[in-house]
Amino acid sequence: MNFTTLLKADVKNIRRDPMLVLSTFAPVLILLLLLVGFPALDQLLQDSLSFPITAHYAFACVFMLTLIPMLIGMVYGFILLDERDEGVLTYFMVTPLGKRGYLFMRLLAPVIFSFIIILLFIGITRFDGVVIWWKHIPLALITALQAPIVLLFLGGFAGNKVEGMAIAKGFGILFLAIPVDYFFPAKWTLIAGLSPLFWTARGFLAQANDSVLLYILAALVMHAIVLLWLYKKFLRSSL
Repeated sequence: MNFTTLLKADVKNIRRDPMLVLSTFAPVLILLLLLVGFPALDQLLQDSLSFPITAHYAFACVFMLTLIPMLIGMVYGFILLDERDEGVLTYFMVTPLGKRGYLFMRLLAPVIFSFIIILLFIGITRFDGVVIWWKHIPLALITALQAPIVLLFLGGFAGNKVEGMAIAKGFGILFLAIPVDYFFPAKWTLIAGLSPLFWTARGFLAQANDSVLLYILAALVMHAIVLLWLYKKFLRSSL
């Protein structure tokens, strides 16, 4: 089995589950919400309360951007749970690909898709006024690592798809780090910094200065630590 064959199987799995179909197209809905809904909300608040929110457009974009790999990771996580229930993981144990080869391909696909969609999202929204590719490319790649994190989180802790749905909702608590850092006093930063999403959001919202590199490195380390831990957890629970 190669990557193309696995991709065709993924399409079939997604098409038979309406929830996965909706999650797959959710990035498009998020983009429309920002491009159409945000200006409409801004105009409404200005007319009724004289309270413009355009200054928070970049924050809204970054917050929504981090949802993209989570949704893609959730889709692939549910596919993984389905295939585990159907005995696919056991089947790969006796093939040349092996379970670890299968898992590598499972982890690679959501990273690639997330990375491409995130770059398109940045280019379309232009939330910082200019596309600074030297900053956005590494941050987009690191943010894309959230997809396999969600996948492994579901695969390592959920026994079935029903449990996976409950766990996926709980995973959203990590997203609180972004608004906490943005709206709350600096003393809350230490708590928010425990979430890998905190560092990628800081990097996206930072101006083109030396602090960007610090956030990129911190985000890379945090994501690598969490990814390695979850990978080992999944291997212990599933292999």
